[in-house]
Amino acid sequence: MRLIVNRPAVPAIQFIVRPPRSMTARAQAALLALFALGAALPSTLFLSLGAWPVAGFLGLDVAGLIIAFRAYRFLAGAEERIELTRDSLRVRCIPALGRAREYSFNPYWTAVRLQADGEESNRLAIGSHGRWLTVAAMLSPRERVEIAAALRAALAEMKT
Repeated sequence: MRLIVNRPAVPAIQFIVRPPRSMTARAQAALLALFALGAALPSTLFLSLGAWPVAGFLGLDVAGLIIAFRAYRFLAGAEERIELTRDSLRVRCIPALGRAREYSFNPYWTAVRLQADGEESNRLAIGSHGRWLTVAAMLSPRERVEIAAALRAALAEMKT
């Protein structure tokens, strides 16, 4: 009698794609404090002159910046996970809003397509049997080229 152990598939290659986060929460707080201080000084001057509506509009500027920073932090939570195993190529799209979606492709039939959309832009798609999925849209064109090359090399290695 033979015992067959079903081992979990270990990823041959895995990418976690997230939107670029150029500013930390601490830097956002510092910039917001600087902006609020810059708005408070003229506000006190306008309040002393009796021009209170101007102070209100300067406060709205600060409130708008707070809302923009919160939206930036919230939307930066989106990500895509691209995982290639012996059995499948899985793409899990986790948006900041909405429900996560998962797509699975057979690595033997999967192709990687990098389509140029002009001089400075491109689009990376993974597909099989006429089904194409655009991935890594939040990355720079150079990073998409790097991911395409790595995926193509890993898929070619899997097929041999």
